[in-house]
Amino acid sequence: MKTVVKAYLSVLVILTCCLALGCSSDYEGEEEMIIMEIVIFPTGTFDSTYYFSIDGSAMLSCSIGTRKTNDVIISDTFEKITKNGHKQLAAEELQYLVDKAEELQASGYRYEKKVVKDSWHFVLSYNDNIYEMDGIDKEPESLRKIIDEIIRISPLPVDLHDWA
Repeated sequence: MKTVVKAYLSVLVILTCCLALGCSSDYEGEEEMIIMEIVIFPTGTFDSTYYFSIDGSAMLSCSIGTRKTNDVIISDTFEKITKNGHKQLAAEELQYLVDKAEELQASGYRYEKKVVKDSWHFVLSYNDNIYEMDGIDKEPESLRKIIDEIIRISPLPVDLHDWA
């Protein structure tokens, strides 16, 4: 009888540990999962670069600084960061951004690289796809709306000043 009780207790302890580990790792993974990333930068300088990310807990993070090169790599953008800010997004704000990103993805949009000097450039990473547009572009509308919304809800002021 003691052997059966010990076996049940052992199974119960193992199941409890597995359940506890499974729940905590799911939660941490959700927070760390990046839903989308956006980089906004001027084409004429490495300064004044904005990097935004939204994680699985709907936390919008913004960093401003100096990027390394003109070849923007979303996860490794900065040489030097000068400001950081964070903001918890409302469910409606997150849903709007995801809906627009889904529209963009469904559109099949592809960026045609061109030389645009003294302008702003926008890069969005969503679902392992990269979407780009220049500040002078009006299309695709869904990407333009994502950029406009990110600027509106940013935890730090975004200054997309004109270049003289």
